[in-house]
Amino acid sequence: MVDTHSYASLALSDAVYVADAGGNAILRVDYDGTVSAVAVLPTGDPILITAEIAAAAGLPACAADHEYRFEPVPTDVELGPDGWLYVTTLPGGPEDASLGARGSVHRVDPDSGDVELVATGFVGATGLAVSRGSGRIYVAEHFGGSDGTGQVSVLESGSDTPRVLTAISSPAAIELRKGDLYLTTDSVVPDATGAPQPIGKVTRIALAGDRHSDDSSQDWNRDSRHHSTDSSDEE
Repeated sequence: MVDTHSYASLALSDAVYVADAGGNAILRVDYDGTVSAVAVLPTGDPILITAEIAAAAGLPACAADHEYRFEPVPTDVELGPDGWLYVTTLPGGPEDASLGARGSVHRVDPDSGDVELVATGFVGATGLAVSRGSGRIYVAEHFGGSDGTGQVSVLESGSDTPRVLTAISSPAAIELRKGDLYLTTDSVVPDATGAPQPIGKVTRIALAGDRHSDDSSQDWNRDSRHHSTDSSDEE
């Protein structure tokens, strides 16, 4: 079975990079249509399946007492100031905190395909934004926070320990522009029957006035890897 799910993309001057949530990979699509695999993200540490986990996940009872390696699910891809691709990943199920905060941020060398773990400890990491100036990474956690309703966390440059920036309802996508964060929020808020409601929003978080105020993507039209200056590529 071929499993592919093009979940997010990043258009640069040389190619479009795609987070494939089905293939657990980062793909490169050249502008002539050629598709190639940059990297397949590695599995995480194994989880011991208990009888309770098997029952909750709908696994057969015989799965209990066996270890299982979940496959990471890439949900977003962005370019970092070091020329590497930064990727948020879901743990491959369950995505909430029932088995711990297992969402992660990886970075991928687009030339060699090397993959490095930047940080873990996120719940429902559905998107990220990377500051060209400071190297900070902002992560949308769909199920983050003490009540699981969502939050935005931030990683300082070089840190592997996320801290909470703000609580926000059911965030999904996130972008950084001239010192402001833009998010899709209330993306999946079920009604009394469990059905999602048409209440999604685009929310702006102003970072000005604190130590994040220098974080801007206004110069991201200049692709640091290939020196593109086409203003039509500006984010």
